[in-house]
Amino acid sequence: RRGDPAVTPRVRPFGLPPWASLEKDVEPDDFTSRIDFEPIRNGYIPKEIDHLSMVLVAGPVSEFLVHGSSSNGATLFQQLDTCMLMAQTAIPADKMQAQARWAIIRVAKLLKDNEGKLKALTEAMKREASLA
Repeated sequence: RRGDPAVTPRVRPFGLPPWASLEKDVEPDDFTSRIDFEPIRNGYIPKEIDHLSMVLVAGPVSEFLVHGSSSNGATLFQQLDTCMLMAQTAIPADKMQAQARWAIIRVAKLLKDNEGKLKALTEAMKREASLA
């Protein structure tokens, strides 16, 4: 009965209905005994790293091609480093630099091959027109 001082309250785990505590006694703990401290390694595969690196460098590279300079590269490289640190297999520092350089070269070539589309996109964005 609720509120009766003679009846000791039952301890039940979170997320279970109230009658679950009647089925078996639950020992209170600090939850650390149930945590697996081994890290889960379900990071990005190499192909995803390639795609992410190209997407991340596309903005600064297109800014450089259109305006002759780029100002927002620092945060891009921090994000790219974070993505590469989240890879399934560890990537050493020299490979991370090579990946960034590869992405810059690849995106620059892609944007130069589609220079007319880039200019049209830039003009539409200046006019704040729809990009659809």
